[in-house]
Amino acid sequence: MSLCCALLGTFATQAQTFIPPSFSFPEVTYPTGPMNAVSRTFHTSCNSYGNLNGDNLYVYSWSCTQPIAGGFAFRRNTTADVLISQGYQPYTDVSDLEVGLITVNSTVFIVASYYKVNTGHFVDFWTWNVAGGTISLYASYPLTTNAIYSRISLDVHKLYGAAVTWQDGNNDIFVKVFNTGGGFLQAGSTLQIASNGVIPDVAFSHYGDLKVRVAYVDPASGNIRVIHGLFNDLLVGTVSIATDYVQTGIYPALGNQLNHNPVASNWMHIDSPDDNPPGSDVWSYVYAATNGDIMSISKYNASAPVLMNLSGNIKGQTPTIAYSADAQSIHYGWYTNFTATPQPGYVAVERRINGSYITPPNAYKVVANTTNYSGTPTLCFSKQNDMNNNLFAVYPMFASPSGYEMRFKLVPWLATTFRHEVPVTGGPVIETVSANPNPFTSTLQLKGNLNHTYILYVTDISGRVLYNRSGTLNELNAGLQEIAGPLKPGVYFLDILNQTTSLRQSLKTVKQ
Repeated sequence: MSLCCALLGTFATQAQTFIPPSFSFPEVTYPTGPMNAVSRTFHTSCNSYGNLNGDNLYVYSWSCTQPIAGGFAFRRNTTADVLISQGYQPYTDVSDLEVGLITVNSTVFIVASYYKVNTGHFVDFWTWNVAGGTISLYASYPLTTNAIYSRISLDVHKLYGAAVTWQDGNNDIFVKVFNTGGGFLQAGSTLQIASNGVIPDVAFSHYGDLKVRVAYVDPASGNIRVIHGLFNDLLVGTVSIATDYVQTGIYPALGNQLNHNPVASNWMHIDSPDDNPPGSDVWSYVYAATNGDIMSISKYNASAPVLMNLSGNIKGQTPTIAYSADAQSIHYGWYTNFTATPQPGYVAVERRINGSYITPPNAYKVVANTTNYSGTPTLCFSKQNDMNNNLFAVYPMFASPSGYEMRFKLVPWLATTFRHEVPVTGGPVIETVSANPNPFTSTLQLKGNLNHTYILYVTDISGRVLYNRSGTLNELNAGLQEIAGPLKPGVYFLDILNQTTSLRQSLKTVKQ
């Protein structure tokens, strides 16, 4: 059976729990039909950056099975995520269109990488006039003149770095990096970093020196390989590549299906935190196995990589991946046509970087507010997360009779209705925070280490965020003093991230 058929099969019903979506976080649609804007989509990407000169910036892209109606959207929000302006740029006859954000001094650029049908691979830089809500093409870099499609992938880092990897017609893997840290756009050379590889994907990793990490498949053996080079070396044309990991026999005898197949571009994705935890080399990739299982490898510290079956009963396709803002957990998402009512569609789970459960076993978070069959099953998460307060999720949906449309959702990292955090057991918890008094009537205070800094979300039982603030406990308590009195009687949750120790807590309080 082909991988495509295996992924689209019907799976037997077994015990599972679907955690409903957070309806208090709206599902935004843009753009919608007609068909010349969005068609049946087989590849998506997204990127975001919070509080850049007082704005939250979002970009996302889509490529279509009939490669005539791709494009990317750009959106400027306030820091409270109220829309200021938005627009989109069509891209026709392209595959693997991916986008990211970088800056040169005060100028914001949207980076777009793609394969142009019958033409080759390219990287474009668009100047984004954020205040005016318009974009204009600044530069275009041709990478190949390949007449046959092969995979291309993009990642960006901290607004100053961009890396593109692609497969050429001889199944060689190349990379090109860009740097704006010197106050101008500097383009590195086109460099071959591997041979005999297909469907490469790229991610930055900041552990010591900034690394450019690439995962790809050897079509002859079916092995997945992970390699890396130093960003500064690649920028000046030095090719010094190290092998991080080899996973054997994952796609045996599938070379022809993987090679020059645009649908295969979504079979495997890699990510790494933009700022790794101190002393930790952290990365993970996710892939769709031939039987429909969604699998992952997670590497952290000096420990051996951990193999995880993420999907269990809920098999699927087109997986995506993103680390949390504190780099202590990983969000994995995919599309499933598992037989259930309502149809779950896009689902996600969260694991700690050591592979332990956050979302309980056989429990799956439903991502989209509308959960019917999408017809365009390509979910993506933004991989730039340490500068954002939300998980940015983008996905296409069928919108009969007008055609297809792009939707996205912003979910706060600590929202209990999405994260479904469970207590950590097995040892004492140090430096915890308590809420006092509990139950409370008119005043509520947090007690803990006054020298630490925290992020606090207060939500009601439906998951609606009522209060969000970061700072010391004294600063958080000043805000709690203002909101505690007006709250209606009921149950409330305090989701707390200790930024000093990375400890997470979820406290339940009752207003009488």
